[in-house]
Amino acid sequence: MKGQKLSMKVSVVTLAVLGALTAMSARADDEEIAALTQPKNTVDFQAIYVNQGSAKFGEYNGLDRSGMYINGNLGLKGGDAY
Repeated sequence: MKGQKLSMKVSVVTLAVLGALTAMSARADDEEIAALTQPKNTVDFQAIYVNQGSAKFGEYNGLDRSGMYINGNLGLKGGDAY
């Protein structure tokens, strides 16, 4: 068997792209860690208006009558930072 020597040439552009991706990954990790260790309370309210009733449309999402609907979300996280 003959062995082959593979050589890979790396350009400056390749090194720059790899450096940028590494820096972005490190920053994303820091933001994810901060979000997990320092929880924040959130309150979201939405108003939804359906202009005409549709039985088939409402079959899948519960909005079978026309009118105004209120949708809310409450996220309470307790305690101090870990």
